[in-house]
Amino acid sequence: VYKRQMLHRAIVSGTAVYVVLMAIPFVPGAEIGFTLLTAMGGALAPLIYLATAVSLMVAFLIGRLLPPTLLHKGLSGMGLKRAAAFVQETSEMTNDDLQAKLRSMTGGKSGWLLRYRYVALALAVNMPGNVVLGGGGGIALMAGVSRLFSPLTFLLTILVAVLPVPLLFFLGSL
Repeated sequence: VYKRQMLHRAIVSGTAVYVVLMAIPFVPGAEIGFTLLTAMGGALAPLIYLATAVSLMVAFLIGRLLPPTLLHKGLSGMGLKRAAAFVQETSEMTNDDLQAKLRSMTGGKSGWLLRYRYVALALAVNMPGNVVLGGGGGIALMAGVSRLFSPLTFLLTILVAVLPVPLLFFLGSL
């Protein structure tokens, strides 16, 4: 009984640490999840799947709730004046106005990317080496900051995007 309690505590603690780490930009969270799946087997795949989705949603919501004034100050403080000016200029824009602004800045070349942004999000989260883009946590945080993604559709996209690997481990353990 004591060993079972210790194992339960270790799993709960490990999952909590995983959720926090996965939500932090530039932490290779997918690799940590893959390591957990490999070490613990497919029995924990549903837990790892849900923990991954929760951590990415937490990062997204932090980005979504980050006040533009704070983001502007942070970017200015780092000397990123053009980015700070862009944040300030777009902070009051509607989603449609922001998309139009982005299209005009790129000469209309970003239209397909904006139109299929949820597909692009799913691909970016699953792309090997995405830690260069900030990892899953960084990608989710920036998706929230951009305000181009609705929370519910972001969550549904993430639930589909992170499913394949845990599902393979789960099915392989049956």
